[in-house]
Amino acid sequence: MNSNSQLVAENKNKADEHSLKKELTVFDSICIVVGSVVGSGIFVSPTRVFELLNESALFSLIAWICAALISIAGALCYAELGCLFPRAGAEYQYLKNGIGKFWGFIFSWTQLTVLGTGSIAIMAIISANYLVQVLFPGTLEEDLYTKMAASLLIAILTIANCFGVKSGSLVQNVLTIAKVAGIGFLILLGVYYFPELNFGNLFSSGNASIENFNFFETAFHFGSAMIACLWAYDGWNNLSRVTEESINVSKSLPIGLIMGILITSIIYLCLNCFYFSALSPEEIVGNKAIAISAVTSLGDSAGWLNSLGVFVLLGLLISLSAGGATNGSLLSGARIYFAAARDGLFFKSFSKLDPKSKAPISSLLIQGIWAIALVWIGKNFETLLDYFSFSAWLFYAASAGVLIYLRMTKPNIFRPYKVLLYPLTPIVFLFGASFLVLSQIVNSPIPSLWSLVGVFSGSVFYFLLFRKVQREN
Repeated sequence: MNSNSQLVAENKNKADEHSLKKELTVFDSICIVVGSVVGSGIFVSPTRVFELLNESALFSLIAWICAALISIAGALCYAELGCLFPRAGAEYQYLKNGIGKFWGFIFSWTQLTVLGTGSIAIMAIISANYLVQVLFPGTLEEDLYTKMAASLLIAILTIANCFGVKSGSLVQNVLTIAKVAGIGFLILLGVYYFPELNFGNLFSSGNASIENFNFFETAFHFGSAMIACLWAYDGWNNLSRVTEESINVSKSLPIGLIMGILITSIIYLCLNCFYFSALSPEEIVGNKAIAISAVTSLGDSAGWLNSLGVFVLLGLLISLSAGGATNGSLLSGARIYFAAARDGLFFKSFSKLDPKSKAPISSLLIQGIWAIALVWIGKNFETLLDYFSFSAWLFYAASAGVLIYLRMTKPNIFRPYKVLLYPLTPIVFLFGASFLVLSQIVNSPIPSLWSLVGVFSGSVFYFLLFRKVQREN
């Protein structure tokens, strides 16, 4: 072998050492989106949305539809960006290539300290809480058991993902199919007992009236409701973080994102219609188990459900849904730190791949350990939610801005997929994201401030450690 051939072979081996396996199909892609999005949000958020919007089912449904449209707009934007930069990392790649390496690092840092690990901790806590309520009803040690179960769940899913993306996606597929089947059963109940439901509730304006209308108060209440709705939709971008492992990115990414969001939107609207038509406004306000209450409201005609242990099964369904969302965040999040470390823009240990499975084991393990720490540090669900949602939408808005910027500055680059209705689609998403950020600042200023501190705390590490490395490269 001559020196040139030897050099080519050595470079190929080095590239293979830091390359992820392409194993994800279109079906895997759809399951990642649906499984990551459909967590506990649809079982938790409807009550809060209803309360914020003057106990109006009609306005609540409008908020859920608006959230679906914003999510679809975001998915279309990410489909173009993901096909343009078909490497692991999603927002890291978009920000690094669009507005600079500093912002790529900041996103990776925030993902590790707040976004990814915070999302994993939130979902794991909710999954564990419902599981504990089913297995240990009325226990005085509910909080302790919940944290222990959440920690165990994160540990098990982390280990499963260490066997490779196919192993992680298989877990995701199984959990997604199981939860969609369970939710489908709930929707079929609503269809079967259609004559006993009050669909007039769906058109109720609640306590809203023209006499008491205040534009600014209404706008910010609607913004708070949208945050709750969009938290339930969060996770659709997880697929774009594993594009490097897709067999055919230009096909699986757009189809996976669009089909996944459409399936989720149909599920969410159907469940909300079931809740609002089965329950009165008085039964919804303050209700922390709206799905169980909706089934219970069917009364004696659905007494056969008791013999099936349906209420236990509903608790397990919610636990399963949140567990699937936990796995989706865990699987995709680790690819961000890996991608940044591979580029020399994050701590080197995160770039290590398992020689056999090609899984980013170091990223997965460190992510899992910190997520478990957040389970024990976080005071309550609301604190974690406020801490997570504000930072997330800052980066979502920035990514939409990158798409518009690249369209203007580099119009001739080949784009395997182009967003529909450009520039309307990214502008709608950018406007929606900006409105949510502003609403969060007004409604939760202290958590928002701490979120910003967490975001920019990474700049110290960048300028001390990584800026010099990048200059040398």
